[in-house]
Amino acid sequence: MASNKSSLRRGEKTAKLSSFTIALIGLAKGFVGAYSGSISLIAQAVDSLTHIFTSLAVYVGLRFARRQPTEKFPYGYYRAETFASLIVAIFIIISGIEIIRESILRFLHPTVVSSPYLTLSVAAISIPLLYFLAKYNKKIGEEINSQAIVGQAKDFALDVFSSVLVLVGVLFSYLDVLWIEPIMGVLISVLMLKTGVEIGRDSVLILMDAVLKPEDINKMRRIAEEIPGVLGVHDIKLRKSGPFCFGEMHIEVEKGLSVEKAYTITEEIEQKTKQEFKELETLMINLGPTKKEKFRIAIPIEEDKGLESKPTPHFGSVPFFMLIDIDQGKTKNWIIKPNPGAKLSKKRGITAADFLIKEKVNMLLAGDLGEGPFHMLRDSFVEICKLSIDSGIRETIEAVLDDKLEKVVSPKKET
Repeated sequence: MASNKSSLRRGEKTAKLSSFTIALIGLAKGFVGAYSGSISLIAQAVDSLTHIFTSLAVYVGLRFARRQPTEKFPYGYYRAETFASLIVAIFIIISGIEIIRESILRFLHPTVVSSPYLTLSVAAISIPLLYFLAKYNKKIGEEINSQAIVGQAKDFALDVFSSVLVLVGVLFSYLDVLWIEPIMGVLISVLMLKTGVEIGRDSVLILMDAVLKPEDINKMRRIAEEIPGVLGVHDIKLRKSGPFCFGEMHIEVEKGLSVEKAYTITEEIEQKTKQEFKELETLMINLGPTKKEKFRIAIPIEEDKGLESKPTPHFGSVPFFMLIDIDQGKTKNWIIKPNPGAKLSKKRGITAADFLIKEKVNMLLAGDLGEGPFHMLRDSFVEICKLSIDSGIRETIEAVLDDKLEKVVSPKKET
């Protein structure tokens, strides 16, 4: 939250600087345009002077957005910045329409631009200043993810191009080609309208909770699906509020997962998602249990006799593990593999647990486990169930599918 407030303060300082600089440029262009009669320079002056109001609107919006959330506004006041961006768009559109009207009148009744050297000088000097403003606003706007500041950057970049058009129009007027200069005014106005419509469209979409970048949802889904223990991700929602974003998603985890494990999963999802999406203010994660359709069972056995093998409650010292793949409630295939920890003098249980984790086992049927193997398996989201030594392999599989086995929730107590 503190970094968010700092970002908004940077936006306020940028708006202040923009207001001051553009006021100087606009007043100079307005004075020279009125004195010389250059409609294209007057068009630019009007556009520049609207920036004073739009920069102030952005400043007020960003300052308002810094207010602390309240009971009435639990998501804060961040959308004040988006509303300011909409005001920017409205000012640009209105100015563009008015300048088109004036340019058409000047085209029908052309006049010679007086003091062409002064007019050309003002237009030329404004180009590097406007270029600096455009680059600076773009840099700050992208860093703090402010649509209003980025919108201003686009408008200032447009002013650089329109200043070039002013130079062309005044130059042709000096050469007595009087119809070029009002056409330059129309072109400047059309570019203003295009920029205003684009900024206004994005602002309205954000105010209506539209997702401007649908690809962000897919990226967020992939991040969550890569977290161990997440079995499914859906219902991802994103809503932009000013320069920040609020997210929500529903994830599926295994049935019976402990609160501690569930918390660990959600914390990791939130941390990795915020690393990717710097503008993400909060991410609400809803958990729901799910029954796995595909999973792998491990059963310790004393002898390799296929499906006729006899299960044993031993774990670390057992010579073999039968690995059985279940798909849609049916046995898909099975394989028997030797236990690499069976002949070790120590850490047999740890070695066996590591082996099962690497084999991507989802459920272990066994007797009591020591603390080391138990926590290793549970930390890797392997479900542990009590093995019935009175049942064969087929009966044990049926008990798993019918969910009749007792869950092992704690390791064997040391005596």
